[in-house]
Amino acid sequence: MIRSNLILFSLVLSTMLSCSKDNQTYSIVGDIDDPKNEITISIANLVNRELDDSLAVKLSKGSLSNLDSIEQGVYDFMVVDNFADYREDISAIVPLFPQILHILYRRKDDASSFNTLLTGKKIYAGIEGTSTRLFVNNLLNDFQVEKDSVEFVGVLDLFNADVIFSFTDLISITELIDIQDYKLYSFDDPKHIGTGTIAEGICLRYPQFQTFIIPRLTYGDYTPEAVLTVSNDAILVCRKDLDTDLIYNVAKVIHENKQEFSKISPLLFHGISENYEVQNLSFTLHPGARRYLERYAPTIFEKYAEVFGVIFSIVFAVVTGGFTYYNYRKSQKKNKIDVYYVILTKLRDRVPHLTKPIEFDMLQEEIKKMQKETIDLVVREKLNADASFQIFMQLCQLVSDEAFEARHNLIKKGV
Repeated sequence: MIRSNLILFSLVLSTMLSCSKDNQTYSIVGDIDDPKNEITISIANLVNRELDDSLAVKLSKGSLSNLDSIEQGVYDFMVVDNFADYREDISAIVPLFPQILHILYRRKDDASSFNTLLTGKKIYAGIEGTSTRLFVNNLLNDFQVEKDSVEFVGVLDLFNADVIFSFTDLISITELIDIQDYKLYSFDDPKHIGTGTIAEGICLRYPQFQTFIIPRLTYGDYTPEAVLTVSNDAILVCRKDLDTDLIYNVAKVIHENKQEFSKISPLLFHGISENYEVQNLSFTLHPGARRYLERYAPTIFEKYAEVFGVIFSIVFAVVTGGFTYYNYRKSQKKNKIDVYYVILTKLRDRVPHLTKPIEFDMLQEEIKKMQKETIDLVVREKLNADASFQIFMQLCQLVSDEAFEARHNLIKKGV
């Protein structure tokens, strides 16, 4: 809502300290609407207190055009509605509080349907370029209300409007006096939640919104019955390229001091929370804000410790099994060579008992045959030509030499 002391707040904000980034400060865009302007000032004060005077408040009109200024680097931070169009160079930091959609209409007018409520009426929905105006334009399309049949009025003609759309916190007693000629519009009986109400349809089409029930008597006699409407969060955004540590600290300051915001509105105390759906934000979450939210998250090793344990056990079993199998195969290969050791030993034992040259010749043939078989084994079964094989071949040569010498001696004796 636009409070009656609009001009006063504008003057207060315009006279606040304004520092440039040349002085190592960052700017946060103010707003002429409450509670956004109060929140903006509180954020600046908190950050200045905790982070050594790093923020300055600058007055703005609260329009989406300021997002252009943030993209261009004119400003660094801004509180916006979570309904602005996605911008690649802007990141979200934290949702601040739910903004309740209050739809006010003249008591004398017919509000039997949403089309009847709007057709042929003067409508106030914020200034041109705001997310409220964008949302209402979308509703006109969704409900097939001819845009030529409605007239948007500015803030100066606020109370000349037949219908007022405003995203705000709870309405104050002073504001209730200002709008006593109006009634609150309810999309449906709150008892029908879960049966496909219009409010639920809006939230289905626009996932940034949630259904909201203003309880009976929240505004005294002004709300004799509960009102079904929708809400949309106000979020703090910043330039995407701002330092990760800076945004981490800004998020930390806001979350750790949320009690200070409750004096602005009770919705702020409950609105500032770490439990929100990141995917429903209009902008991507800044890495610094994400790091703050995930500061207690387990590391990948802690998170998947059991899985890693199972994998390690499997790998260990496979490696152990492979090593065992390797040793077994190696042993089997060695055993094949050992068989020839036995045969070679028996041949050597026969040498002293040979009495004819032809017997020596036959022994030599057996040795050659055995050498050929072992070489074939090395090639065919890929036995290692290791020290054991080399020793065997040397022994073959030794036995062959001994047999040759024994044969020579036999011939010399004239046998």
